[in-house]
Amino acid sequence: PYCVNPDHLFLGCAQENTDDMISKGRHAYGEKCASAKLTDAKVKEIRALYTTCNYSYKELAKLYNVGKTCINYIIKNKTWKYV
Repeated sequence: PYCVNPDHLFLGCAQENTDDMISKGRHAYGEKCASAKLTDAKVKEIRALYTTCNYSYKELAKLYNVGKTCINYIIKNKTWKYV
């Protein structure tokens, strides 16, 4: 959040600012991100469907209108880790 109290501000480079934002949970991720195509529920569905061995990455990508890499990252817990 914006703060106008100079005592709450500190100097830092762009990377330090980003690290601070992430450590304080002030960044958009998952379905909080405005450009997200998936929801937490859909990510759970993707993982469940993949475990049935009836769907490939390509089939899941087409079903959920995302790329195969997106499905790969979801299945391997590289993204949407909190779900």
